[in-house]
Amino acid sequence: MLRINKNTVLYASLVLLASLLMCHFTFSYYGRLESDDYNLIAYLRDKGFFGTISFIYMEWEGAFGALLVSLLKINFTLLVNSLFFHNIVSTIITFYCVFYFIRTILLKYFAVHRKNYGLILSILIYSDLYYNDLAINDTWYWLCGSIYFFMPCLLLFFTAVLINNNNKFLNTLAYFYFFIYGASRFNYSVILLFILGLILLYYWYKNKIVHKKIVLLTLLVLLALIIYVIAPGNYIRRNQELKQVLTLSDYAIGPLKMCFGFIYKYLILKLPYHMLFMIPAFLIGHYLKESIRKLFPDRKQVLQTIILLVLFCAFCIYMQSLSMFVAKGSQRDRTLEMLSMICSFGILAVFILIGSRLKSPNLIFIISIICILVSSIFLLRRVYISYPIIKKYTVAVDERHSTIKNALKGLGGDTLILKKLPPSS
Repeated sequence: MLRINKNTVLYASLVLLASLLMCHFTFSYYGRLESDDYNLIAYLRDKGFFGTISFIYMEWEGAFGALLVSLLKINFTLLVNSLFFHNIVSTIITFYCVFYFIRTILLKYFAVHRKNYGLILSILIYSDLYYNDLAINDTWYWLCGSIYFFMPCLLLFFTAVLINNNNKFLNTLAYFYFFIYGASRFNYSVILLFILGLILLYYWYKNKIVHKKIVLLTLLVLLALIIYVIAPGNYIRRNQELKQVLTLSDYAIGPLKMCFGFIYKYLILKLPYHMLFMIPAFLIGHYLKESIRKLFPDRKQVLQTIILLVLFCAFCIYMQSLSMFVAKGSQRDRTLEMLSMICSFGILAVFILIGSRLKSPNLIFIISIICILVSSIFLLRRVYISYPIIKKYTVAVDERHSTIKNALKGLGGDTLILKKLPPSS
């Protein structure tokens, strides 16, 4: 009989992580700043830090949370003069946040003390996000190619901080980040308020208490949303869109159509790839079956929990659609990173619960190892296919910069000729 070696799964997962990092850092090395990044650099030079925040809030948009983080990151990038190092730091922080969150949940609710499980699950989540994100070309692309648009989901880490300890400094930092995150995108605030509301109802229904921390977080996110919405820049930038008059039926049907579009395009069509990256979670569920069965002793409870998870993810997608519709399209697909996190965690939880009830550990073990290795090939395939494209774009951008610099120095003659840039991704 085949003997299951838990370390084999860990080592195979590390291979997947190494493939992911090779994919990501290859893109990062050839990544170049976007036009919005250069605009922010110019604003910082001309208006200063707070002047830039004030100008964009009054003239462009109210997302001062994302702007604040972006300006700090741009200062860091200029300090080391490399987008590559910025992306390394962003990746390490984001991955650690995912790991810390999963580790805290396993420790607090399942009494699982081995860190290996948290590490394996974090690798599966991060890999699935990178390859199967709800809008991979419009969200995680910005992690490699822009400072302004990518904001790591540190919210998960700070949620775990609030769950795991009573350190006043860390709690204060967590409250502050909730406020900043709530003021980053309109849809972030809407989904956050929805989730916080559900948590409040849960505590009231189960224990008949009002959770003070959650109430404070809700008020902070609501305040951030109000400050975001009333920004004059929103109405200057999107004057024409906001003038459009929509009927009640538009608001009823429009978000639903968008919601089903998201579910079909980013979940159903990508289901084989989600399966590929998440099947090893069956095995982790089998390893943790004793801990899981303490919380969900029978199959009926497991099935009810799976249904609730699916409904929760579906409703989050609907809230995203509704917020995009209400904002008249101002929330593009690249703002789906938070929703992608929620859906990936939902898929992971469902797979773990199913795995806790499966009775063929040897078969699950073999299939899991195969899936991890095939996933690594998929990620390396992305590097192989995309490498010539991004390299060609990077060379063209560098040549353009060189042409402009020579022209400014008077070395390019009287006429400045700029070639059209090739596709960047």
